[in-house]
Amino acid sequence: MSSIIDLFHKIVAGLFAYYIQFVYRSSQVIITGNRHLLDSREKERFIYTFWHGDSFCFYPAALNKKVHVLTTKNLRGDYIASISRYFGYVPMRVPDKNNGGTFFLKIRKHTNSQYGFAVTLDGPLGPYHIPQVFPFAMALVTKHRVLPLTIRVKREIHVKKRWDNYSIPLPFNKIELRVHDPVRVERKDMNDNFSSIRERVKREMEDYAVRTVSNQKPI
Repeated sequence: MSSIIDLFHKIVAGLFAYYIQFVYRSSQVIITGNRHLLDSREKERFIYTFWHGDSFCFYPAALNKKVHVLTTKNLRGDYIASISRYFGYVPMRVPDKNNGGTFFLKIRKHTNSQYGFAVTLDGPLGPYHIPQVFPFAMALVTKHRVLPLTIRVKREIHVKKRWDNYSIPLPFNKIELRVHDPVRVERKDMNDNFSSIRERVKREMEDYAVRTVSNQKPI
């Protein structure tokens, strides 16, 4: 029975992967900001962060990068892990909630590898667009800089019943990916539970999205 379920997961994940790949291939994709940081020749490893609701849009964005994709140990995480493998990323399973920090020990084992990490800012459970402590604590543990990414899609469908306002881009589209300035997390940022740096990253990402939408450029 479990093998049938596993096969079903792989088929569904494969369909999602083919779909988002088709969206990218049929669309005009523009990368702005520090686009060189997504280049395969870039040696620095980052904590790639983005909003949970935009996560489906990001799978093809870093195809040439070696990335561990953090995802939860549940059914939702099973699908994410399968899609991640399709694009050549390595899934790393973590619990929904803090279990005493043992997952940081797992993450630390991989800090000397050539892989960066991808994790949603406000996931896995929200609230919407409220950056969580985890990505910044992770940056402190790994000594990697946080690299915020913002995406804007001209034509998309939103799943309104989900807490994250999940975005599904449509084919033959215009997609803009913004690579923001990397953020270094220091030990002193722990003094306010990373609140200042979390608010700064949120403000930059949301201000850019609002400004871009209002100007309607380059899309």
